[in-house]
Amino acid sequence: MKSTENMKIRKRDIRAEFCQKQKSDLGEELTKTLIVTGLNDKTTAETLRDAFEGAVSARVMTNKTKVSSRFGFVEFESDEVCQKAKKTMEDCQIDGNKVIVAFARTKVQRKPSAAARDSAEDQAAEQNVADRALTEDVAGPVSDADPSEGAAPVL
Repeated sequence: MKSTENMKIRKRDIRAEFCQKQKSDLGEELTKTLIVTGLNDKTTAETLRDAFEGAVSARVMTNKTKVSSRFGFVEFESDEVCQKAKKTMEDCQIDGNKVIVAFARTKVQRKPSAAARDSAEDQAAEQNVADRALTEDVAGPVSDADPSEGAAPVL
């Protein structure tokens, strides 16, 4: 970090700092759901559910073309059953692939990045311009002038 002090890239000062993850960014731990990674391309939800004793449901994640993303989620009825299943399934294989089993976390709603906010503002501004142009086409030019200041009446 010391070597980056007063450093410039393309004539611009840079600043470097250590990244610190906050617990709130990681989401809460779900003890009733496991995430299973390293699945075989051919692994189905039924195969995944059957591999875990006490599983209530299972789903294998796929991409837009319905090809396996090689991971899935297994849900259990209680925390205790889920924890036992995790302990039992460590260092095991499903459909010939060694899998990694961990507790799943909830999705965290993140604030949009500065670039996303700027893009949204640009889109809103473009929409306002388009709306104004459409109004002018239909009703004639929009004027901020007071009609009582010598404007000719429209017949």
